[in-house]
Amino acid sequence: MEKYSQQKTLDMERGLFLIKYESSESTGEPPEVRIAAEQGSENTIELILSPDVDEAVLWSPGASLVARATGKSRLRVLVAAAEPLGSMAARVQVIPLSDDPARAKPYESAELDLSEFRVLGHVAGRGDVVADADNWVGGPLAPSRIEGLAVQWPDKPRDLTLRYAVTVGGPRPVLGRFVETGSFAGTRGRALPLVGATLEIDGPAASGHQLMVESIFLGSPQSRIVGRRVVLAGPTGREPLVGLRLRVEPEDQPKSVKQMDQAPRPRQSEYVRPEKYMQDRHPTRRFTAGAVVERDNEVSVGSAAAPTQSKRVGRVRVFRNSRSGQLQPAR
Repeated sequence: MEKYSQQKTLDMERGLFLIKYESSESTGEPPEVRIAAEQGSENTIELILSPDVDEAVLWSPGASLVARATGKSRLRVLVAAAEPLGSMAARVQVIPLSDDPARAKPYESAELDLSEFRVLGHVAGRGDVVADADNWVGGPLAPSRIEGLAVQWPDKPRDLTLRYAVTVGGPRPVLGRFVETGSFAGTRGRALPLVGATLEIDGPAASGHQLMVESIFLGSPQSRIVGRRVVLAGPTGREPLVGLRLRVEPEDQPKSVKQMDQAPRPRQSEYVRPEKYMQDRHPTRRFTAGAVVERDNEVSVGSAAAPTQSKRVGRVRVFRNSRSGQLQPAR
């Protein structure tokens, strides 16, 4: 069976940093964390390993290495499950090292106002769906193919930039250009799902904050990635995005990963009955109402019924013949 992985990119300033595998929520083998310089940063950042170690791999919680950056650089962090269908929940800390920490001025991040923060997703068969920072577009309880998205944040600080780009699926997936809050990325009405996305925040107000992005790709487990730059994609890069939840949060207040069965139920306005969803996609066919059943990240709905006259099943009416006194089945 295939092993899943996810990656993110870290923006590094000039300095010395300790990269530590802090913890994992896996109940089995913990995922491995691989560290590498992003393309274009090979000459500005150096990874310092133990003398007997050849690979920059953190195999289990507690492992660490040192990164020395001579200028602005980017590091790629790849988290890979240790076993098929294994967990990818790993927390990695980047700790600045200094020879005079007493003079280091700590940054006090201001609390961001997310009351008007919204994510608009164009969902196949449903149109535009809007969710706040605590709710899903699609998601584990109502997975739906997302064809485009836009982040709406009227109260965003002026010195904070949030931009995003999406990869549109099809015979030849196409990576779009970066756009900023308020702009739509993707397509409408072309039946082309998103198969990837990149989101990032930047600017003075972004210091001390990070993106928290939860996503589900068709046939893949739910994943959660945090950082100032987040890259989303399925195992092969062609799986449709069927769930997305996004927020901006302080770096020093990470949230625990929620299991699939603990995910909050979407709002009533966000939910579409399975038979209505199927009827919108196939208006010439009739569908019976069926309960949505969650089982191992898989959703099944009621089956299609042919538009023929219904039959009486499981019920027999009888009446008494007044002449013979015998019971006869009804015709």
